[in-house]
Amino acid sequence: MRTGRYHYIDWYHWDNENKAPLGYVSSELYDHDSDPYENRNIAGSEVNEELVKALHKQLLAGWREALPK
Repeated sequence: MRTGRYHYIDWYHWDNENKAPLGYVSSELYDHDSDPYENRNIAGSEVNEELVKALHKQLLAGWREALPK
């Protein structure tokens, strides 16, 4: 998912038969202000722990939750 500043990605193992995620694998987070070419994944940095949690929650909520109320 993209915000004005970040690109956030969750990776899951995938069940092709049921077309559903099986289990979480990893995350990627890129800060386009300091790394526009996405060369440094900063998801594992302690400094970004709360940001990753917030973006993960937003991603799971889906695009409909991002619509204006």
